[in-house]
Amino acid sequence: MTGITGRVYVIRQMDNLTETAVELQKIPCLSGLSGEDINTLARSAELRRYSRNDTVFEDSEPVKSFFIVRKGSIKLCKTSDEGREFIVKVIKEGDHFCFVPVFIRSTHQVSSIAAEESTLVTIPAEIFRKVLAENIGPM
Repeated sequence: MTGITGRVYVIRQMDNLTETAVELQKIPCLSGLSGEDINTLARSAELRRYSRNDTVFEDSEPVKSFFIVRKGSIKLCKTSDEGREFIVKVIKEGDHFCFVPVFIRSTHQVSSIAAEESTLVTIPAEIFRKVLAENIGPM
């Protein structure tokens, strides 16, 4: 995945495993998962750094990941037929997004753009669905 500017960096550091696990445990819908399941999700996670105005994903792309904003902020937006950008929501540090789209296996209904330099925790959708299916049943 690359941004508009082509400056998206994937950071893979094992010392972030604990921090990622803590972030996951803070999400209410994941708080009931076992430590083993949280660690499975954390081990599958990648950290991605985005520069301001980099695109995280485009409207109509298949949903491939669940995201947590570790640093910065992300705009979820729609573009009108005339090319005007409408901000639907701003996702801030500590917040997560794409939980529901991961489960309904849909395409993105909005675009996602870094509002500032940002670091995102990304968890592949298939792993995220698998861990939750083992805990709450098939999706």
